[in-house]
Amino acid sequence: MNPRLWRAILVVLCAALLVQATIPAMPVRAAEPKITFSIGEGVSAEDEVIVREGIALGQAYIDETLAPFPKSKITVNVRHTRDTTSTGAVAFSAGSYIVVFTREPGWKSIAPFDRVHVVVHEYIHSWQRATAGRDSDAPLWLIEGSAEYLSFDAVARDTLVRRQEVIDAQTWAVLNAPEMATLEQLEDRDAYYGETGPVYSLAFLAVTQLARKGGPAAVSQFFEAMGDGDSWQEAFATAFGQDVDSFYASFERARADLIAPRDMPDPFLPIHAVHTESPLDLTPLPETASAGEQVTVIGESDPGATCTMRLRSTESGERLTRTTFADGAGRLFWLVTIPPEFGLGTVRLSANCGGESATGSFTVEP
Repeated sequence: MNPRLWRAILVVLCAALLVQATIPAMPVRAAEPKITFSIGEGVSAEDEVIVREGIALGQAYIDETLAPFPKSKITVNVRHTRDTTSTGAVAFSAGSYIVVFTREPGWKSIAPFDRVHVVVHEYIHSWQRATAGRDSDAPLWLIEGSAEYLSFDAVARDTLVRRQEVIDAQTWAVLNAPEMATLEQLEDRDAYYGETGPVYSLAFLAVTQLARKGGPAAVSQFFEAMGDGDSWQEAFATAFGQDVDSFYASFERARADLIAPRDMPDPFLPIHAVHTESPLDLTPLPETASAGEQVTVIGESDPGATCTMRLRSTESGERLTRTTFADGAGRLFWLVTIPPEFGLGTVRLSANCGGESATGSFTVEP
């Protein structure tokens, strides 16, 4: 597999977009900013759900982990088209709006967890801009690397992918690519986006090392300090407890000692949905949930297996159907924001991958 193509799906560049009529957002967990969705013609129901639930996951992650998102408005545009620039971007963020291109080959070939990661990555960019309070002059490797680090942390916390698999995948990409520039050489926007190797993987590993002690809170502190008027160098020293030159030296030493698996981890391999009779095992469901809360349902099946989940409220009779497919390791999930229409009481779940159904239930409480 070509590492450059594998990571090219995350190229984030601004592009012009004609504004289309918007569709009101589904209920999500209360958080700033106000989100409006604009869903273009031809976008599949599955892709629309991925984007909506990915934004909800990003909102919850920021609420629980980072500095509060300043009050603002964001439009999330989803288009069943390809990027009209030469970059082949899967998605980009321009602060007040986000665009996702669901017809790009990069989007179509990655597993659902990685699609959610892309959506959260772009939402993190909107948070970065709003928190820093101005156009950031921070190094591009740090801006993009922190968006990668935080978005993968969000999907790993929700167990959509395992954290070590993320680290192994990024390390594999870097070590199986031609030699790339140093971080110091990747501060500039043109240099970063012009790099031919898996630069997002390199930036992820750099921020992972930076945040080894302080975690996501340290990354948040960096952007908060910039918002308070510090230069990026001052914010760097405050948040990470070292000056940038010292970090550049320590990272290059660590980079020389990276160890990767022999092969790309299975969840990150290119994958497409297939319709076949496959088994399904579900992990235990949460016992309770609240209306408007996002619930995660995790299962195991055959790689690429298409699987359908149905929820039914025994009190209101409301129903909800969602379809997904398993990643290259056979892991699958559904993210479901509980609609208020479900009301309180028991919700029955039934899911299958073309074979025998797995069942469960949980209770919606106030």
